[in-house]
Amino acid sequence: MHRAVQLSLFPIAANDNAPGARAANAPEPAPERPSMDPEVFRRRVIQAIQERRVCRVVYAANDEVPRPRDFEPYAIIRVDDHWSVFGFCRLRQALRTFRSDRVLRFELLSDAFIPRASVSLERFILRRRGAA
Repeated sequence: MHRAVQLSLFPIAANDNAPGARAANAPEPAPERPSMDPEVFRRRVIQAIQERRVCRVVYAANDEVPRPRDFEPYAIIRVDDHWSVFGFCRLRQALRTFRSDRVLRFELLSDAFIPRASVSLERFILRRRGAA
């Protein structure tokens, strides 16, 4: 499996050889977004799955501005060095995965949900791999 890597180069002024120096027109580096503790995230998601409760997260998808997402959690899996939740996103009205390292805030709502008959983790994975 190939992972995409994006490299951005900013010019450094000819007379500025100091390590870490930036050119005057170079943008400020993006601040690091602290993610939630992965173990706390895992425990809360498991509770939500067991109780069939809706989750609200502030989620930073890719380079987007973090925004709140409500979702119905169905499964949690370990992928590389983070947890991923498979669930139905109410904002996108579709199945999505939510990575623990992109969750900035987590709230377990009092709203319960009835599992959707159309939700299939197996079909979702196959579709993402291009096999279905």
